[in-house]
Parts: sequence; structure tokens; C-alpha cells
Amino acid sequence: MLKINNFKNYSSRLLFILWAGGAALLSYSLVYALRKPYTSATFEGIQVFGVDYKVVVTIIQILGYAISKFIGIKLISDLKRKNRFKFIIGSMVIAEMALILFELLNSPYNLIPMFINGLSFGCMWGFIF
Repeated sequence: MLKINNFKNYSSRLLFILWAGGAALLSYSLVYALRKPYTSATFEGIQVFGVDYKVVVTIIQILGYAISKFIGIKLISDLKRKNRFKFIIGSMVIAEMALILFELLNSPYNLIPMFINGLSFGCMWGFIF
């Protein structure tokens, strides 16, 4: 009888680990689409401060992403259970709206939405992690 209980305990732990790991992987995969769509665009001949515009856009997004880690420490740790779904959906909407604004605004003004995209994406990553 003891061996059966150990097997049930082990199998329920394994199922939980697989479920949680799968949910995190799926969540991150779905959210990742909000991070890199601008890389398919070409910015030929556009430079900012003598640097290729695509490089500047990537740096700005990574800067927002890095800063979000510090913001996320406080924001995510204070997040109540009932607000988690709202937080992840809100972050996704902000990231998508930032990408839309990136398309609508002319350079170099569209760097601001890319920074905001990095902020929201970084917070989503912190929440999922």
C-alpha cells in the first residue's frame, strides 16, 4: 500500500510540473510575438546619431526591457491574485498598441512606443517567470 501511495504522489507532482511548465512555455511563446515583429521591416538609409535605425530601435526596446526588470520587482510582487489576468492582458494590449504606434509615427518619434513595448514585454516576462 505504501508503494501505491508513493506512486500517486510522484505522478501527481509530475503532472503538476508538466502542466505548469507547459503553461509557462505556451504563455511566453504567445507573448513573444509582441517583441520582434519590427525586425521584418527594412529601415534602409535611416540613421539616428550616425547609427543604423534598426540597431537604435533594438537598443531602445532592450533598454525598456531592462528597466522593466526593476519596475517589475515591485509591481509583480505587489500583484494580487485577482488582478493577475488583468495585468497580463493589459501588458499585452500595451505592447501591441506600442507596436501600432511605432508603425504610425515617423522616425525618430516612433522610438518612444518601442521603449514602451520593451517595458510592457519585460513585465510580462517577469510575471510569467
